[in-house]
Amino acid sequence: MGLEPLVDSFGRPVSSLRVSVTQRCDLACFFCHREGEHDPGREMTPAEIGRIVEVAGGLGVSKAKVTGGEPLMRKDIVEVIRLISPHVKEVSMTTNSLQLPGRAIALKKAGLKRVNISLHSLKRESVRRS
Repeated sequence: MGLEPLVDSFGRPVSSLRVSVTQRCDLACFFCHREGEHDPGREMTPAEIGRIVEVAGGLGVSKAKVTGGEPLMRKDIVEVIRLISPHVKEVSMTTNSLQLPGRAIALKKAGLKRVNISLHSLKRESVRRS
């Protein structure tokens, strides 16, 4: 007996999941509000994240987007992607890309299919490193 697919309040199937893996970031953008951040030091383990996506995949979710903060702040982000990718058709990530060089190949091998680069401004004074 399988589980019924997830549907939203309008009866539409839920096919994607956003997983915020950290609240840490290597930038200090003025527009970042960090809503809902209660314990920024407590992050889910790769196994916990993998299990959540596994359950969601069993409920019809086919895409997982990894977000943060800045997901690449996690030293174990390749493991996180590796544990997520078997359970969905597509794993993507939103990143500011500052730490992407040197990690992109490992992320691709782990199952990352798409990267969204968050670029909010070309003006240095608008976005600064923390």
